Amino acid sequence: MKTAIVLATAWVFAPSLARAQTRVDVGVGTVAPLYLGTQVLAELPGRFLVGVEAGFMPAPYASFINGIAQSFDAYNDETAQIIESAITGAFVFRPSIGFRPSRELGLEVLAGYTLLVLSEDITGIDIIKDAVRRSSSAISGEERVDLSSTIHGFHLTVAYSWQLAEHLALRGSLGYMQAVASSTSIDAPAIEQREPNEFRILAATLDRYLNDKYTTYVKLPTLGLTLNYRF
Repeated sequence: MKTAIVLATAWVFAPSLARAQTRVDVGVGTVAPLYLGTQVLAELPGRFLVGVEAGFMPAPYASFINGIAQSFDAYNDETAQIIESAITGAFVFRPSIGFRPSRELGLEVLAGYTLLVLSEDITGIDIIKDAVRRSSSAISGEERVDLSSTIHGFHLTVAYSWQLAEHLALRGSLGYMQAVASSTSIDAPAIEQREPNEFRILAATLDRYLNDKYTTYVKLPTLGLTLNYRF
């Protein structure tokens, strides 16, 4: 839904920007292994670029990221299960700024902010305890636990755009994305009501634990391909 809103908004305003001597590309495609979704890129006077991307992480991308991390023994099996389930379907949002060095060539250089919003429903608190290796017997239960994570990062991208037809362009890109901070919360009212102190300790432990894993191992080369309508 969020991706559709970005695309619809861009489609409405792109013609007005184009009339103001601003080239606007609105497209669909992928930046692997981050998202499938939409991309809007405007070239302003002076060949300055302003763009935004939005999409969702498909299951194969999530499995690839998790598999790479596990190959480096980044975390235990319980953590792998939590992370892969959480990042599958994660919402990805990436605003960027940059420039086009040459008027004649389609080369583009961009940098920006990357946001990932993750969520997962977990059955039972024990898998979280096992992930962070907290063995307290004071807290347990099979109630549903809602886990949410927000990951903040940056990205660098070098892209090239080919004009295929009057209003059609293909953009390929190579890039790098790195997480620099995150926040994680869990919500389980029934468990929290029974053991509020232990639940808060577990939630804080999980937040610190996943922040360490995200910022240490979410460092990804990216490969993008987008088909654009050019206004």
